Amino acid sequence: MPIITEQKKSAGKRFLALLRKGMLGDCCMAAETIAAALLFLLGKEAVGAVGFVWWISLKLVISDDPLCGFLPFLLIGLIVLRLYDSYDLFMGMRYLIAIPALSALLFHFFCYYRPLEKGGLTAGYLAISVALALGGVFSISAKEYFAGTALYYTFGLGFGMLFLYSALSGRIKRGGESREVVERASYFTALLAIFIVAVQYLENLSLIEDGWRFMVEKLSSIGNNLSTTILLTMPFLFGASRKGGVRGAACFLAGVLEGFAAVLSLSRGGMIFGSATCVFLIVVTLWEGEGARRQNALVLCAVAAVSSIVVLLFRRQLAELFREGVVASDGGVILLYILLALFAFLLTAYATYLFRLRDAAKRRAH
Repeated sequence: MPIITEQKKSAGKRFLALLRKGMLGDCCMAAETIAAALLFLLGKEAVGAVGFVWWISLKLVISDDPLCGFLPFLLIGLIVLRLYDSYDLFMGMRYLIAIPALSALLFHFFCYYRPLEKGGLTAGYLAISVALALGGVFSISAKEYFAGTALYYTFGLGFGMLFLYSALSGRIKRGGESREVVERASYFTALLAIFIVAVQYLENLSLIEDGWRFMVEKLSSIGNNLSTTILLTMPFLFGASRKGGVRGAACFLAGVLEGFAAVLSLSRGGMIFGSATCVFLIVVTLWEGEGARRQNALVLCAVAAVSSIVVLLFRRQLAELFREGVVASDGGVILLYILLALFAFLLTAYATYLFRLRDAAKRRAH
């Protein structure tokens, strides 16, 4: 009997380890991304958000690695982009969201307990938390200070983030396996972000007949938050692309396309910082990623060629779109040409690679 019991325990441990590994695998991440895309496409964002909260809660109970919930968390932020003014909707579902989420978090942190650790950013988080807590003192009333929304922003994004950072510092391994999980999650998040931009344009093509202004209104409601997610994931994609291989090329392509998605979101912050970050990361990747430099350069060249053709074919429509989306609201004429500037930067980055290749050949010759 003891032998059978030990065998059962061993089999149970192996099954649990396999289940935990699967939750961080490509198949699971792909399934989550496809589900999120379908929910967005079918307009079931609210139901999907609740479903993903329950899914994250289940994963946190089963797995001892908090990164298992990283991708679903990012996917929730993307699929609810069109629900910008839906406070009452989500308040009506607050118990469906809060009860499983809080229960799973408490179970995860206590069952898989590890002591809080001081990380490199602890002092910075502490300073920001104190600044947020004291920022409204003597300038707003006590009623305003202790309002629910104010407390959420003051303590949830202050001391709450400090606690979360300290808790995760002892749970997430630095580099190696954890970094790979974040890179793969960033890749699937990028795919969904690009998909959402494409869907927004395709679903609202009929609005063009009444002028681009109506298309701009549709895009402006999602652009800022979408660009935030793009800027969060983009560096991990270019970092992963330096490893080479099919996965590296796919990450590099996704990072470049995210730059275009940030521009086409018509968010002014996304257009400026998204394109600038993308160009900077392209140059750094080609400069430093020696092992995958040639394949990334070929991917970049192909994207630049296709993009140039698209711009030439739709230059009038693109000019009108940016005129309505940027100039009418901001007066900055130069932003009309930011997309063309991005294409030029892509080609410049490729030229930089060619010059570096030539210099390396000269050094080998001598």
